[in-house]
Amino acid sequence: MNVHHLKCLKPFYQLSLDGIKPWEVRINDRNYQDGDILLLQEYEPLHVSYTGRQHYVKVVKVISLFTLFKVAKLVGMTCFPVSDEELKYLNLK
Repeated sequence: MNVHHLKCLKPFYQLSLDGIKPWEVRINDRNYQDGDILLLQEYEPLHVSYTGRQHYVKVVKVISLFTLFKVAKLVGMTCFPVSDEELKYLNLK
């Protein structure tokens, strides 16, 4: 299990936080695996800065979507919020 710190653009951050968007599509440059933890950090590209808001989600399932230009493999991930108990157990809170 790895913890990945990821930028999450402002419009998508709130959707993820509210549980409306329980998935991520990313280039698999980090070898994402089932059971990994993602720390999604809200990012404001117009100001080129983080907003300070962040939350953890757990990757339940990684699915390889396709290879882009024979270089980058795209993956889809089903993600659910991580409980406070699990964060404490993992020493993330």
